Amino acid sequence: MVEAMSILFAKAGSAYPALSSFIGVLGTFITGSTTVSNIIFGPVQFKAARQLSLSHEVILSMQLFVATLGNAVCLFNIITACAVAGVDRYAAILRKNLLPVLVATVITALCGLLVLWWLG
Repeated sequence: MVEAMSILFAKAGSAYPALSSFIGVLGTFITGSTTVSNIIFGPVQFKAARQLSLSHEVILSMQLFVATLGNAVCLFNIITACAVAGVDRYAAILRKNLLPVLVATVITALCGLLVLWWLG
């Protein structure tokens, strides 16, 4: 599965570093955990970076950072926080968190592209 996904992601070519940031956020959004996102997508990101001759250190750093950002939009975390705080407006909290997470993900992707360009 890791091999198949990495081949699929590597087909993005030069756009892959930007795409890799969104993979990390999506992984946390779906799984509910930075750790699980990194366990699932870390090896995929590593192999895709190697196939594209990109710095796997940069790609994996981006994966870790944006996976952590994904906690702010993870439904499991939002529901848990709302239960503790006695709030029931899950959708409102998700909407408020979504834009900052997307902006930070785009900034991370741009920074990653810049670092990869600088590394050559």
